[in-house]
Amino acid sequence: MPVIFYILTALNPLQSSVSVPMEQPESGLDQEYYDSYLDQKSDPEAGKKERLEQNLLRMLKTTLPREDTFDGRDYAKKLQPGGFEYEKISRQSMYTRGIFHELGYMVPSDYMYIIKTGPYLILAIYEGDPERFLLDVQRVKVLKKGKGQPDHPNS
Repeated sequence: MPVIFYILTALNPLQSSVSVPMEQPESGLDQEYYDSYLDQKSDPEAGKKERLEQNLLRMLKTTLPREDTFDGRDYAKKLQPGGFEYEKISRQSMYTRGIFHELGYMVPSDYMYIIKTGPYLILAIYEGDPERFLLDVQRVKVLKKGKGQPDHPNS
């Protein structure tokens, strides 16, 4: 019988472990150091948004003059950081599936964004993560509100 008790306690370490209460220090310098460390620690997520917006802005400045030869060049020159809205889209959205059904030549990716600026709606597809790296866009489809655009497989 003692062998069975020993086996059961060895298999269940929660019953056999002894918890030791943590004691609070008197001076509090370790707390001050820990708080200072956390205050000075850089946020790894902070640069991601800036890098993504930098990639999107660079894409807009090169794509708009090429896709809209009449107004795109002037609009792209005036475009500033923060002068556009964007949203990351997923493959699971029924609208995203509809987009790729209609645009059969476009290949979906994990890094797809819809950008809205002025009269333009742009679908931008990246092969890598534009939040982590400075990248060129792989595929772009530009729509201008109020104008019908022909489909270009090379756009």
